Amino acid sequence: VTAYAVQVAAVRSAAAADEVMRNLAAKGYTARVVRDPDGLLRVRVGHLAKRADADRLARELKAKMGGAPFVVEES
Repeated sequence: VTAYAVQVAAVRSAAAADEVMRNLAAKGYTARVVRDPDGLLRVRVGHLAKRADADRLARELKAKMGGAPFVVEES
């Protein structure tokens, strides 16, 4: 089953990932880290069934946090 999340950041250090997650938590979001085989730590929010809901969350995160959050598919 495909689900959607919003990727907020991709960083190399755990300290940087923790900082992003703290900032998200301060705004009321629950984030998680996905570690890629290449070593990048991808900070993501949400686990949504509908792409439209993920798109809405991405717009909301951009308005509240800045940056360039984008929707990703997760299985």
